[in-house]
Amino acid sequence: MDADRYDADRAEHSSIRRQLFLREVREAEAEYVAGPARECEDVEELIADLGRARVAVRLAFTPRFGRRTRRLTALRQALLRAALRRFAVDPRDPVLRTHGLLGDLDGSWAFAVDDNLRVLFRWDGDVATPVTLGTHDGVD
Repeated sequence: MDADRYDADRAEHSSIRRQLFLREVREAEAEYVAGPARECEDVEELIADLGRARVAVRLAFTPRFGRRTRRLTALRQALLRAALRRFAVDPRDPVLRTHGLLGDLDGSWAFAVDDNLRVLFRWDGDVATPVTLGTHDGVD
């Protein structure tokens, strides 16, 4: 395979992944808009794990987010739990690289779980609602 063909295939693959991810985000946001996200029992476990740490943010999870977390490897699930704990204590922790999104995802926010996985969420006052998970390439 020549370099031009490789680059064209890679760009097409990236575009398809982006379109698929954006469709999932729109579906997740439709669930989010349809009604309040239910608070998950895992939030209580997360808060209990924090010990005496002051929790700055309440978390409410969408059903889609729960389904997506079950697909993660055990290692990524552990990384996600650690990132959610850190986020609950300080959503602006520099390790998380929390940032607002632009373009198709304007109004959404994201923070990093690892180098490639990130959590997309929405703010409702002091409640953060993780909407879905995705790779960085999926939304760039």
